[in-house]
Amino acid sequence: MKLNFKHKIVLPVFILLVLGLGGLGFISSSKTKSALKDSITNQIVKISESTVSNMDSWANERTKDIVAWGRLEICRTALKNNFEREAGRKNLSKLLLEWHDNYRYYEGIYLADSTGKIISGSSDAVIGKINIGQRDYFKTSMTGKTLLSKILISKNTKNPIFVVSTPILDKEGIKGVLFAVVDLQSVLKKFMDSIKIGEKGYAYIIDDKGIVVAHPDKNQINNLDLKKTDYGQTIMSRKNGYTSATVDGRAVHNAFRHSTKINAFVVVQSDDEEIFEPIAAITRFNLILSIIITILATVIVWLIAGNIVRPINAAVAALKDISEGDGDLTQRVVIKSHDEIGELAKWVNIFIARLNKIIVHIGTDSETVSASSGELLSVSEFMASDSEGLTKRSSSVARAAGEMSGSMKSVAAASGQAAMKLTSVTESAGQMKQTLNEVAANCDKAR
Repeated sequence: MKLNFKHKIVLPVFILLVLGLGGLGFISSSKTKSALKDSITNQIVKISESTVSNMDSWANERTKDIVAWGRLEICRTALKNNFEREAGRKNLSKLLLEWHDNYRYYEGIYLADSTGKIISGSSDAVIGKINIGQRDYFKTSMTGKTLLSKILISKNTKNPIFVVSTPILDKEGIKGVLFAVVDLQSVLKKFMDSIKIGEKGYAYIIDDKGIVVAHPDKNQINNLDLKKTDYGQTIMSRKNGYTSATVDGRAVHNAFRHSTKINAFVVVQSDDEEIFEPIAAITRFNLILSIIITILATVIVWLIAGNIVRPINAAVAALKDISEGDGDLTQRVVIKSHDEIGELAKWVNIFIARLNKIIVHIGTDSETVSASSGELLSVSEFMASDSEGLTKRSSSVARAAGEMSGSMKSVAAASGQAAMKLTSVTESAGQMKQTLNEVAANCDKAR
């Protein structure tokens, strides 16, 4: 594909803009997404850590409350075997009900005797009707220990709970156990309802068996078993950390922390699609903006390239017109700029002007040469006619010379013969003279 000068200007700029803005957008989006991911990760990890820390501190406070209440004289009075115990039990039940109403996170507060029978409490419905003698927390407290149990399921409400129990001591030993049943939903309201990671992120609690025991969606409580999932197994095996997972077809990130007080896990979950939606929106905006900038820049460069190429094309057209032989050397390239292109057009115009002068001079000189060539033609014709006559005369001279040559040859032959005869005459004359001389001599002698 042959590219003209204009395309060679616009195409690299277009490619550079596409690659530059596209690469910048991709890098910016990736960096922003990575930074946001790190920020969200740190945030939910810190939330899970602070939530467990607050829950453990709160559980410690509840434990201290139960221990402090268990040391009250009214608790020991309610456990005595004398006439004061009935009044003490009634007064203690009123006090426990008051505590229950003031502290909304208790499902109930009760006092059990040494056999496990509940003898006083915040609810009359269970007094004298329930025996907790076989419960682990009761047995532990009857050994003299204060206990915060693992998460249990309430036999009355079927809700997840944990129990804080403490022994009631007097001089004779352990007389009974004061215990409080804490509703985990109240804990969720106190510590976890305020946790919002966007609109879809939330926090929940799973027990040591992987069962969800506190969740914003009540339908998940006691029904969702995370031990059956890969990320649930990761949470239970690692106890503290961070993991990614797919929940109900959605990509999520979970930060989890183990609570040693209630032997449970607090999980803070963020929804990737929601978290990264601003990044996706920014990416779409950057893409649209990049396309607009690319189009505008390409149009601007196209116009600029047109302004650059137009005078060059005019100069090319002028030179092409000249080279094809039909050029009008009176035409000039229009100069509209004072830059390098204008300078090129100016010098092209100067070149055409000088070339025009040269052609004019050549035209004038050609007329002179034409007239001179006419005269030369006449002279040559005259010389040609004279040369014909000269040729004829030369032929006559040649013939005469030939005849003269023959005559000269005859004369030469005759001259030769005459010379020979003269020689003979001379010799005869010589002989005659000698003879005469001899005659003369003889004559002298005769005298």
